[in-house]
Amino acid sequence: MAAALRKVYVVPVAGREPEIEQIKKLVRAGGGEVVCDKDPVDQFEHCVEEADVVVILICPETIGDKVIVEIAELARKLGKRVIAVWSGAATGDTLPIPIHQYGEGAVRVDAAEIEGAICRDETIWNNPDGKPRKAPPTPRHKGH
Repeated sequence: MAAALRKVYVVPVAGREPEIEQIKKLVRAGGGEVVCDKDPVDQFEHCVEEADVVVILICPETIGDKVIVEIAELARKLGKRVIAVWSGAATGDTLPIPIHQYGEGAVRVDAAEIEGAICRDETIWNNPDGKPRKAPPTPRHKGH
């Protein structure tokens, strides 16, 4: 019996449509099902509810964005996995606060990393250069 497809909500980011579409393509190729493919970000509540995994692009537009914080908090409250994907425009390797607090991984726009972290529930924490990083030292990552 085949495993059920992971339902994945890739949070839209204005001005980052090509990267968002590339992530969706890699999710589908990795065996995931993209939900809320055309929904605007302000309708995120039902999208998070429908998804198994919420994907947030780390880029200048999402760093410090209050809506991203709300999305990550709701995902955590509903027991959804939150995976960050580093944008090619990300500067440095500092995790945004909602990813630090609620995230369960950070990967690059890379087929193997996206398939593993998003579609197969592997715990992958990488920096934008692909080198492994430690999971943030929060209770969520210590098994509490």
